[in-house]
Amino acid sequence: MVYLFCNTGYGSFFLKEFTRYALLNDIETCIVYSIKYKKKPPKSKIHFMLYYINKIKWKLKHQSLNNSYFKINRIKTLYIEDINSNSFLKKIKPDDYGIITGFNQIFKKNAINHFKALVNFHPSLLPLYRGPIPSYWCIKNVEKFTGFSLHEVSETIDCGTIIYQDIVEINSIKDPSKLDLKIARSASKVLLMYLDHLCKGTPLNPRTINAFNYYHNRVEYYSFQRQSKQ
Repeated sequence: MVYLFCNTGYGSFFLKEFTRYALLNDIETCIVYSIKYKKKPPKSKIHFMLYYINKIKWKLKHQSLNNSYFKINRIKTLYIEDINSNSFLKKIKPDDYGIITGFNQIFKKNAINHFKALVNFHPSLLPLYRGPIPSYWCIKNVEKFTGFSLHEVSETIDCGTIIYQDIVEINSIKDPSKLDLKIARSASKVLLMYLDHLCKGTPLNPRTINAFNYYHNRVEYYSFQRQSKQ
């Protein structure tokens, strides 16, 4: 089984290529969406009731995504609130693979170890611009180039062994979501190469790029918190 962990933004282009590949090659796959609700519950009872209602509405909305397409093509889907929960991990078999293409949950050591291999397509040239929303920060810092890194998932965020990298020109793009899609379009070609490697044994020649030659800001990690303070 090959699991694809994705979102509806950066992960959408990967999803199209992944499902097309799965149908053409008849491989067992599962699409995993996160339904983790980010907002914290308020203390007052009235506001908590409103919070709970909004949380249910949010989950129902996300669980309806692409359902008809998946049902027609008999593609298995899961909607997970806690990726590290025993209820999810017991589904994973020792020979299962995982591919992350935009996901708002952090895999802990136990979850990582459940997979034969777990990799991530990060939208920057690592080791620079680790963390969430790197495209936002690249645009904010007026970078001319960015890229993507296919890397093994480790306990420390975006620090696993790099498997493959490539460069993407930012040009005049000012919208982070558009830059994410441009990166995803380029990276999806490598996704197909990686799937061939997993399913057919096709060699995948590693490729790494020196990020310091392309980014003029030596940014190691940016978070949502730093964004909100500026």
